[in-house]
Amino acid sequence: MTEQEFLNIKQESDRYKYSSMKYLDFDSVESYEVVAQTDDVILLYGYNGESKMNEYHWASNTAEALISSIETGRDNVLLTFIPEDWVVELEKMGFQIFAKWNDYFMEDISCITDGVKSRFLDKADCQRASAVTLSCKGQSRGFTGQTAAWMSIWLKGNEDSKIDEGKKNNAIIVHKNNEGEIVGVVCVATYAHQSDKGPIVWIREVAVIPEYQRQGIARSLILQALSYGKRHGATRAFLAADECNKHAIHLYESIGFVGDRDEVQIDMCLLKMESN
Repeated sequence: MTEQEFLNIKQESDRYKYSSMKYLDFDSVESYEVVAQTDDVILLYGYNGESKMNEYHWASNTAEALISSIETGRDNVLLTFIPEDWVVELEKMGFQIFAKWNDYFMEDISCITDGVKSRFLDKADCQRASAVTLSCKGQSRGFTGQTAAWMSIWLKGNEDSKIDEGKKNNAIIVHKNNEGEIVGVVCVATYAHQSDKGPIVWIREVAVIPEYQRQGIARSLILQALSYGKRHGATRAFLAADECNKHAIHLYESIGFVGDRDEVQIDMCLLKMESN
């Protein structure tokens, strides 16, 4: 798919009521194939390196149109941004909920202090940071970890998707053990710099190697991320969590984050059935 073809599809997707393409950028789907492009549905298919799964990106007005365009022979396929009313119909087809993301906000971070001098990831250590996140894959629903290439891109701050427009101050804060090895990471950036309410610090990919968990490292990393955002002018904070990740949610709420139950992102997947 050429970039112009992608831009045409992206523009066309805006006329549909529902879509997973709102935050999509060309680099993410350059190798994808256009499976369907009709008055009822747009469907792209390809491999998502972040989730390590094939996926469909789609735009449609009805669940029926989307379902009829999906090839049932494919498996281990991810569908994102599914309307809640469509879940039952997709479950009948064999899809399962992969993650159900809720937004969490702190509307005032002025009181945040951590008293810790943060250590920041050097681009030469992106592979190690990736390994830390991948060590947590499967510990919570929807958490897939990130590649070293993704870590490098985050540090550069050059994502092209709409959700990243205006994002600044990209960094990755790390926690090291006594031997100097990275055992915890958190990615951080600021956005919404033109908002009347003030900029927001965005916290994501909080990960600690399993044998170092339950030692307060994740809490320390989040507090450092909040302080980092505060130093760069942020007045508020945002992160996302799957509703089943009870331990993480308890931690976020204990720090002061409050969940927005009205905003939810449902991702579903069609898993391969192993033969006996």
